[in-house]
Amino acid sequence: MIRRIDPKVIVIALALAAQPTAAGAQTDSLPMLRATLRDWEEQTWLAIFDRGGSFYGRTSEKGILQRYNEKMDPEYHLDLITSGFSLSETFEWYRRESGARFWAGSINHLRLVQGGDFKAMLGLSRSWAADIRFTHQQTLQTDRNLVRLAVHARREERTRVFLLTTLYAVKPDIDLEAGLKWRLGTGELTLALGALDLFSDIVYQGLEVSPTIADTALDYTQHPFTARFALD
Repeated sequence: MIRRIDPKVIVIALALAAQPTAAGAQTDSLPMLRATLRDWEEQTWLAIFDRGGSFYGRTSEKGILQRYNEKMDPEYHLDLITSGFSLSETFEWYRRESGARFWAGSINHLRLVQGGDFKAMLGLSRSWAADIRFTHQQTLQTDRNLVRLAVHARREERTRVFLLTTLYAVKPDIDLEAGLKWRLGTGELTLALGALDLFSDIVYQGLEVSPTIADTALDYTQHPFTARFALD
């Protein structure tokens, strides 16, 4: 039994540059170069809402140091940069509501690092839409296959309310986030509140799961919540 005693309230303030000033390329024949911080926001969100997606797992004895892997060599992060998408490609990815992408690269003689994303915005009615996302990552820092489902309701021309959940095979690990999005010209403002491990105490304490079924449980004396602010 692992007990979590201290209350955890996580606040994320994210300033995203979706419409930065374009920098000219070396020749007029090349497209304008653009960049965004939304990939950084995405990785930060995943690190918090998909704790089990870390390389060593969420209950690793390495604790917060599980992000450091002794298998990384001095060129590991350089390999990630050269294998992944460019800044302009990343910018275009976050401008689209639906799409799929995949990348892979070699980090040693044996292992590949790879990542993939799939997202689709499905209209349910004039006011309702469903956002489905799948994130795949296999690196020396993460081992992630996460499905997210969000339902959006348009209240005004520029305002949307959403409810997002992460989908896991292990029920206690499911998280929930609710929030508002406001359109600001070509940008967007997001405010959201989340509850981590929403069903943990219900399953482990309420249903009294036998140790023969789950030998490790998280027992929250005060539940962890998140607050998120994003300006795109």
